[in-house]
Amino acid sequence: MKKRSIFRIIWLAAGFLSMSVGMIGVVLPVLPTTPFLLLASFCLAKGSDRFHRWFTGTKLYKKHLEDFVTNRSMTLKTKFSLLIPASAMLILAMLVMPNIYGRLFIVFLIIFKYVYFFTRIRTIPAGVTSGKREGGNRSGYQKALLKCQKRHEKERFLLLFPSITFSTVIS
Repeated sequence: MKKRSIFRIIWLAAGFLSMSVGMIGVVLPVLPTTPFLLLASFCLAKGSDRFHRWFTGTKLYKKHLEDFVTNRSMTLKTKFSLLIPASAMLILAMLVMPNIYGRLFIVFLIIFKYVYFFTRIRTIPAGVTSGKREGGNRSGYQKALLKCQKRHEKERFLLLFPSITFSTVIS
């Protein structure tokens, strides 16, 4: 067998394994879905264009990843459905860890995760979709996305310059 075909088989096996774990994560609230589906998409793209196109056409991909991959945005419900189980697992790990440096690292990781999700990934309203499922009419989606983007930039400004906004409120 050629070296290239062995790697393709490995990528495809890793992609289908990740997709299987992601599908289990849809049912089990403890297991996150999105990271495994992202990994599946990456592995299937490396392994085969045909399987990657198939995966991106599935309902599983469209429901859980399409908005994130195309627009780097998620609904608030999706964000919390990812963050809460992951935080619960990290808190459990922190409670059983005897090392204080390990516990501090886990606390830092939890804080970083929430800050990243709420400052780097846009939050879109729950009823808004990418428009591909609605016959291609994207005007309502684009308006909602622009509104969220402006709000996101304002929140980021308030986080970066709290002294300016505080002094403005006082005077």
